[in-house]
Amino acid sequence: MLKTLLLLLTFLLGIILHDAYTYSFLIKYLLMVMLFFSFIEIDLKERVPKRKILVLIAANILIALGVYVILKPFDPSLAMIAFLTAIAPTATAAPVVTHFMKGKVHFVALCVLFSNIVIALILPFIFLLLDLDQNQRQLSVGSMLMSVIIVILIPLGLAIMVQRSNKIKKTLLPFKSMAFIAWLLLLFLASAKVTHFITQSIALSLPYMLSIAFLTLIICILNFYLGRVLGGRDLRKESSQALGHKNTMLIIWICLTYLNPVYALGPMLYIVWHNVYNTYQISKISIRQAKA
Repeated sequence: MLKTLLLLLTFLLGIILHDAYTYSFLIKYLLMVMLFFSFIEIDLKERVPKRKILVLIAANILIALGVYVILKPFDPSLAMIAFLTAIAPTATAAPVVTHFMKGKVHFVALCVLFSNIVIALILPFIFLLLDLDQNQRQLSVGSMLMSVIIVILIPLGLAIMVQRSNKIKKTLLPFKSMAFIAWLLLLFLASAKVTHFITQSIALSLPYMLSIAFLTLIICILNFYLGRVLGGRDLRKESSQALGHKNTMLIIWICLTYLNPVYALGPMLYIVWHNVYNTYQISKISIRQAKA
């Protein structure tokens, strides 16, 4: 509950103090901090059903492409927002929620690692497949690919180096809370950037905003439900988290850096939905344990 309240407060602060958009260049580095602290706890040697992880990543991509194809004939801009919301990989916080749910944390942690790498690497090429108007924003697939590789692989490389030294790893683990602080700062700066862009460039109608909110809610429900189905009996709740709890910050950074900042509205609203759902899940478990 406290996390959800902090989330909403951060959103509001970004809207009110939208002049902070001038510091949005820090989003890239905050994202790297988040990923680093997530990666240092992943043990690549531990055996998990990697085929299941690949199935979830494939489902992630197909859902995103599916909603884009369905919506494009009606509203290309809304279709792009839906695609970018749905394509986001597994959130770095998903293993923490899985831990509260007494699930297999390491499986979800590996979903974080592999889905973030795969999505980051293929996304620039998917933009070519979708025939995104590159002239509008002068999008260079090559420069975008290089940027996302840097954002993903530098934290991964540093994490692998740290894992080789138990002393350094034990020294850094107490600072793991920095990942949550980085996440809040990311959200604040992203909210400020999008608010500034909207107030200076365009005026979105309330019905259009509500349609984005409704669409992202449907995508959220679909992801958590399909994750449970694909997880089977053994990995139902873990797969639900892996597919439904998304690292929208990676996509928000891409939207703000290379695409239309308005596209970031979808991933930002999705943050609200998946956190509300996770808060409900954890609260239900806490109530059940209190009665036991």
